[in-house]
Amino acid sequence: MLLHDLSDIQPLPETFTDPDAIADAIVRATGPRIVLGLPLGLGKENHIVNALYARAAADPSSHLTIFS
Repeated sequence: MLLHDLSDIQPLPETFTDPDAIADAIVRATGPRIVLGLPLGLGKENHIVNALYARAAADPSSHLTIFS
């Protein structure tokens, strides 16, 4: 019988359809202090950034810095 070392197998990435769920996952992974870099001229609304901003605006213990 051949045994394989499974310690190097990475879990599958999460898949999201809801920007608020993505924002929740980002905060869980990073904590309440988020520094976000975005290129200028994206040209369309970014739902994930909007969800992060709304979350930071609603929670005074969080901190969001956006660089563009």
